Amino acid sequence: MNMNKYVLVLLCFIVNGALKAQETKEPETILEVTYMEAVGILLEESLPLLSSHYKVEASEGDLLQAKAWNNPHFNWNQDMYSAERNEYFNQKNQRLIQLDVMFSVSGKHTRAVKLARIGVEQNELLYENTKRSLVYELGLKYHQLMMLQKRDELYTIVFNQFKGLIDAYEIQYKVGEIPGSELIRLKSELLTIQNTIVLNQNEAEIEMSNIRTLLNLKPEVFIKTKEILVPLPDSTTLEYWKLLIHAEENRPDYLAKLKEISYQEMNKKLQVSKAVPDMMVGYQPHDKGSNYVRPYSGVVFEMDIPIFNRNQGNIASSKANVSKVKVEADHAYTSLQNEVSSSVNKYFNSLSALDNYDLEFLKELSALNNSAFENYNNKNINILQYLDMQRTYINTMAEYLGLQSEVLQRINDLEFITGLPLYNN
Repeated sequence: MNMNKYVLVLLCFIVNGALKAQETKEPETILEVTYMEAVGILLEESLPLLSSHYKVEASEGDLLQAKAWNNPHFNWNQDMYSAERNEYFNQKNQRLIQLDVMFSVSGKHTRAVKLARIGVEQNELLYENTKRSLVYELGLKYHQLMMLQKRDELYTIVFNQFKGLIDAYEIQYKVGEIPGSELIRLKSELLTIQNTIVLNQNEAEIEMSNIRTLLNLKPEVFIKTKEILVPLPDSTTLEYWKLLIHAEENRPDYLAKLKEISYQEMNKKLQVSKAVPDMMVGYQPHDKGSNYVRPYSGVVFEMDIPIFNRNQGNIASSKANVSKVKVEADHAYTSLQNEVSSSVNKYFNSLSALDNYDLEFLKELSALNNSAFENYNNKNINILQYLDMQRTYINTMAEYLGLQSEVLQRINDLEFITGLPLYNN
């Protein structure tokens, strides 16, 4: 029985040591980057962006194919078996040579080329929109990670303060200078802070994992955010009508909607032209034995007669698509107006809230926290007063860091919605 106890204790030490080794294990690579440096890596390394680029190249291939004219058609015909002479494959009896070319009429070829060119322009806009969306997503993740890492620093400082206090009080408790209930209250508060740290670190790990995926980085890379002071735009920079005009002219998703109208209108013209059949023109330079003149040479003209199929279904469908994309463009413009207005209002709301945290107030808050620690050590305040001041400090600083992140994310929203570069650092 005693042996089992010793084994159990030994296992606890081993497991505890392994866990501590895991906790203290340093990542293989620390990547400290500003937001704009992270954007640079994204534009160089992003796999979804590379995929979108290949889509543009594919559409350029479609344009190249659309420009190509129809190949001429060569036809060779000869005698396979003659019953009269009982001969096989004797081309002296009969042979025919014919060369045919299909000509597209009523502008089909030209319109197909124009349609393919519009398709290239659409994919270029979709590429820009993919880039815009990835940068926006990175901005959200990066600023959230920055806030979480700042909170981690805050929680760690408070944790170490409590830990030092508890270590000192345990000595005093052993000699009977403080009651055990007070030490238990401090340890309970320490555990609460520790749990907060774990939750914060787990949330930071989620954001870091997402950023690694965006930047095409390996799991062993630890991303350390680096803050640079950003000049916050004011009301003179963020005038609604100017932002709306800029968004109309620069947002690739909205421009792609307008380009879709051009695409469908050109497709309608192409479908109308397809109602007119193509013409096949051919030349027979030589027909040895199958005609009244031997050898015979002549011309060939072929075309479909548009009686049953006049492409009427595709024409009706293309007309409906034109109406559909025009309605969608109107809806996109209404959405654009509201998005610009909402993003401006949200930015100024967040900025107004952040302005309440002036530097003087934050200095006083920090001084109050330090004073509370000293007064508690000197027995000028009791443990309840000390814990209340500590919680006030932690909550206020956490909210302040959250508002800082909120304002930066609202700037990110404005860039995404208006296409106006505001974060230039």
